[in-house]
This record gives sequence, C-alpha cells and structure tokens, in this order.
Amino acid sequence: MRFASILVALALLLSALIPPAGSATTPRSVELTVAVAGLRSHEGVIRIAVCAPDTGFPQCRHRAVANLVIPAGQTAEAHILLPPGSYAVSAFHDRNNNGRLDKSMGIPREGFAFSRNPPLRMRPATFDEARLEVDRPLRTTVQLRHLL
Repeated sequence: MRFASILVALALLLSALIPPAGSATTPRSVELTVAVAGLRSHEGVIRIAVCAPDTGFPQCRHRAVANLVIPAGQTAEAHILLPPGSYAVSAFHDRNNNGRLDKSMGIPREGFAFSRNPPLRMRPATFDEARLEVDRPLRTTVQLRHLL
C-alpha cells in the first residue's frame, strides 16, 4: 500500500513537470518589434497602440492589447510580447506630448502610421488593411505619413 502511494505521488510530480503534448511548439508569447520611420523631428514622443480584432481599430487606445510611448529619437523602436494572433498597429508622432493626434479641420497635423503601411485614403486604415499575423517573432516598420 505504501509503495502504491509513492508511485501515485511520483506520477503526479512527473505530470506537473512534463508539459502537455503540443505545448513545446506553441509559444505562450511572441515578440513583435515595431520600428517607426519618417520622423520629421526628435521632439515629443511616439505613441503606439497594438489592437486585437473587434476593438474598434484604429480608435482602440483604451481597448488596446498594448499601448507604448517611446522617445522620438534617432531610432524609434518598440518591442512587445504578445500571445500569437492577429493584430493591427497604429502609431503617431505626438510632437507636443499632449496625448492625442492633433488635427486641423479634421486633417492630422502630426505624423501617423498603420501597420502594413496601407495606401492613403480619405479615412483611417481598417483592421484588415493593417492586419499582422503574429505567430513567430516579427519585425515591422511603420512609415509616418505627414499631411500638413
């Protein structure tokens, strides 16, 4: 009886130490690197939002998976750990560091960007236009667009 108890305890210990089948190939998090190009000055900060589907992209700042603020320096780059999945990135150069994209008559006065750098339209990019599949480490560059 005592020998059986030891075997059960040993089996429980081993099952806790051995990962379930398939977990060795499925990472818990993946690194997304976002490089920001096209800065016109080194004033202020770059604000980056990483959004999952159905979060209202690009107006998803309050529901974003990640919100980052990085200095607007020579190299503007952010590293984010995410669960594998679909994401879209929006970024803007907040030159005056007031926390919002400044506009004049509805036209952005500060540089802005979306992942996959979709063509400019008379509206912001949609999630599908900016979609990134993050299933392994991924590096992407977003190009700031300046309208004014």
